Amino acid sequence: MNSESSNTHEQKTNVGKKLNLLLCCAGQATKERIKCLLSNLKDLSNIINEFHIRVIGNNESCSLFKDNSNLIEMIYTDDDEWAQWKQIGDPVLHIDLTKWADILLVAPMDVETMGKVAIGICDNLLTCTLRAWNLKKPVIFCPAISKTVREQSITQKHLSTLRSWGYKEISPAIYPDFTATTCEYPMVEPTEINTIVISLIEEKS
Repeated sequence: MNSESSNTHEQKTNVGKKLNLLLCCAGQATKERIKCLLSNLKDLSNIINEFHIRVIGNNESCSLFKDNSNLIEMIYTDDDEWAQWKQIGDPVLHIDLTKWADILLVAPMDVETMGKVAIGICDNLLTCTLRAWNLKKPVIFCPAISKTVREQSITQKHLSTLRSWGYKEISPAIYPDFTATTCEYPMVEPTEINTIVISLIEEKS
C-alpha cells in the first residue's frame, strides 16, 4: 500500500482524537434496544482515539445499562443530582455534565420529556442538563413515539421548537403500526445515529 492510499485509509478510520458522549435515556427501552444501541456506539471506538460514554438513565433503564457497562464510564440518575449537592458552592452535577460532554444524545426520547424540554420544565437530571446545555455543542434526539402521537399538532409544535434551537432530530423513515402488544415505540436504527455522530465530528474537525 502506498503512502497516499495509507493516508486516505487513516482519514477514513480516524475521524477524531477524542469524544465525550452523554447518552440519555428518556422513555421505555427494552434490553434488546439498549444492547443494540450500545453495540453500535461501541463501533465508534474503532474510529475515535479516545471515546468516552456517560449515561443519564431512569430507574427502568439503569439496570439495562449496568448489564452492558463495559463501554460506560458512569451511570447517573436523579438521585445523584441531589446526593452531590448539599450547599451553595458544592458541585452541580448537571452543570458538570454539560462541561464534560461534547455531544448530548437522547435515545430514546419519549413524548413526555419532549414536551417538558420544549416548554422549559426542569424537574429531573436530564431536563436540567438539557436546559443548561451550551447550544454551540450538538444535541441529537431520537423520538420514540407512535405515528398517531407524532401527527398530533402539539407534538409537531414541540418537535419544531426543539429543531429551532438547533437540536438534530433522527426519526424512522417509516413508522410501523403500533399495537397493545408492542413492547416499545419505534425509534431510528442505531446505525443511523452513528452516521450522524461521525458527521458532526467531521464538521467540528
